Amino acid sequence: LRAAEPAHAWERWTGCTLLPDRYYDGDSFQVKYGRKAFVLRLYGADAPETDAGYGGRIDEQAAYFGVTPAEVLRGGAAAKEVTAKFLSKPFSVITRRKVAPGASRSERFYAMVERDGTSLEATLIAAGWARATTETADYPNATEGQRRTVQLRGIEQKAAQERMGLWAKSKRTDRQPTLTEKLTPRIFK
Repeated sequence: LRAAEPAHAWERWTGCTLLPDRYYDGDSFQVKYGRKAFVLRLYGADAPETDAGYGGRIDEQAAYFGVTPAEVLRGGAAAKEVTAKFLSKPFSVITRRKVAPGASRSERFYAMVERDGTSLEATLIAAGWARATTETADYPNATEGQRRTVQLRGIEQKAAQERMGLWAKSKRTDRQPTLTEKLTPRIFK
């Protein structure tokens, strides 16, 4: 068992740029802030895989979206393009440097990414190239973090209903809440 990580204060990095990295995808990428490079993983959004080597993850994503594994990989490529376009201009990162698990050999941190008042997470989910996740950020506090999670789930529901992105090919006729979503307290405006 790993000891719980100490909580770091929230940081806002402005003027960040995307660094070329052959391993980046829609929800995980390398950025430059000042003179340092960081690998980031988005809070709140899970984009489809781009590497066929992650068969189990791809099968799970295919089942979730109701598409084939090949469509997941195409969706991953589309999410990667959306992310590259979004990050083509300087952007801001909000992080507390919480380590995100994954296959990356480099340490990577969970983060939220914004540009011109728009979040990358919401952009990917609204386009149907990502799903809302349960890995949430309590930024700037737990109540606002829960509100943002509910908002992202609503954006996903709308994308599914409007058959955006991967949802356009979905064989699912429902978009019922997952067990985790059912157990998560709902915050209303």
